[in-house]
Formats: sequence, C-alpha cells, structure tokens
Amino acid sequence: MQKYLAILKTGWQEAFEYRIEFFLSLAGWFVRLAIALFIWAAVFKDQNTVGNYNFESILTYFLLIQIVVTLVFSRVGFQVGEDIHTGDFSNYLTRPISYTLYQIFSELSRNLLRTFMGALAFLSVLAILYPSFFSNFKLIKIPIVIVILLMAYSMNALISCSIGYTGFWLTNSNRLMYVYFAIITAISGMTAPLDLF
Repeated sequence: MQKYLAILKTGWQEAFEYRIEFFLSLAGWFVRLAIALFIWAAVFKDQNTVGNYNFESILTYFLLIQIVVTLVFSRVGFQVGEDIHTGDFSNYLTRPISYTLYQIFSELSRNLLRTFMGALAFLSVLAILYPSFFSNFKLIKIPIVIVILLMAYSMNALISCSIGYTGFWLTNSNRLMYVYFAIITAISGMTAPLDLF
C-alpha cells in the first residue's frame, strides 16, 4: 500500500505543478454552476416550487453535486485507452505495481485536490447565499459521506478503466467513454434531481 500512497503524493504534487490547468477547471465548474443558476432562475420565475424544491434548495443541490462530481467522476479510462493506443502500456508491465491501481490512485490524488478546492469555493458561495444550510447539517455524517464518495469513486474508476481496456480490441476506446459519460450524466442527477423525473 505504501507505493500507492506515494503515487497519491506524486499526483498531488503534479496537480500543484500545473496550477493554470487546475484553475481553469475551477473556472469551468463556476461556468456550469452559473448556467444551472440562470436556467433554474428562469424555471422559478413564475412559481415558488418545483417538485419538493424551492430556488434555494435547488441551488444548494447544484453546489453540492459539483463537489460530489469532482471527486466521483473518473476519466481514467481515457488514460488507459491512450496508453494502450500509443504502446506506453507495455512500459508499466515491468514495474512492480498494478497498472490499474496506479492509474486509479494517480487520478484520485488530483480529484481529491480539486474536490478540496472546489468544496472551499462552493461552500463559501453556499454560506453567502443559503447560510441556513449549515445549521441543518450534521457533522457526524461527514465520515459516512466520505466513505460513500470514495466507494463511488472506486466503482466509477473501475468501470472507466474497464472501458479503457477495450482499447486492446478497438482502435479507440474514447467513443465508449463518451457514451458512458452521457449515460452517467443522465442518470446521476447532474442535470436535475432524480426525483423530478
């Protein structure tokens, strides 16, 4: 396990090294959030509630879903497919590590940093716009939420990695990854809360 913790540390350092890319991804999150905000502001223009949601609760939902998506979404399949396509995959076969775990832990380190920074940003916005959220939040649930999110990341990363491995049979596995992302986006509640469907 020590070598995979070293991979986490290295990935964390890489994320700090490429700060512009990191801050551009943060800017992308705010753009998505702003688009959702304008869409839902238009939806709530003539009514106070949609389903069980008012405007503040739907905004809270989208702020929190951005934090969850930042950690849970895995793009490791793209890297696996790329390594297979370019032949770099064979370089990892001589190393005393699992290629799959190497890719998963490497991406997890970057996701953890993005999640931490995104959580600071989004929770700050939440504190300004909807401060009563924090009075209803129970701190005892945080460890349970963290365990569930890490399990969700693991499951998503393994599925993504499996799709990337189809690169052994396909010219390019990216098309399958895009299909997977489309399905996940539709059924994960990223576009709208599932209970509204």
